[in-house]
Amino acid sequence: MNEETETAKVLGEDHPANPQEDLPLSPKEEVKTPDLIDNANNAAERLEKANAQLDLLIAKQERMNVEHRLGGNTEAGSIGKSQDERDLEEAKAFLRGTGLEKDAFPDDQDVE
Repeated sequence: MNEETETAKVLGEDHPANPQEDLPLSPKEEVKTPDLIDNANNAAERLEKANAQLDLLIAKQERMNVEHRLGGNTEAGSIGKSQDERDLEEAKAFLRGTGLEKDAFPDDQDVE
């Protein structure tokens, strides 16, 4: 009989009869396989723990964001400055330190 039919009889009809794929693993490779599986399991456990910690941190961050938004400062009920008042303050700040502020705003006592 030829090799392919013998291999097919041993492995079953639907298995490809490739002698390269059918070689048994060496003892060194068989010993490494459980280690690889253990390492993968350990890595999966570490990832699960890290994901759990990340979930806690995300929940904490969301709570902090809500508190920040709800506890923010508001200007409701306060009287804001008119556009003329803001323009005047801006002009004073622009001229401050030039020596021209006393000429531009002679009646203002705040300007030095």
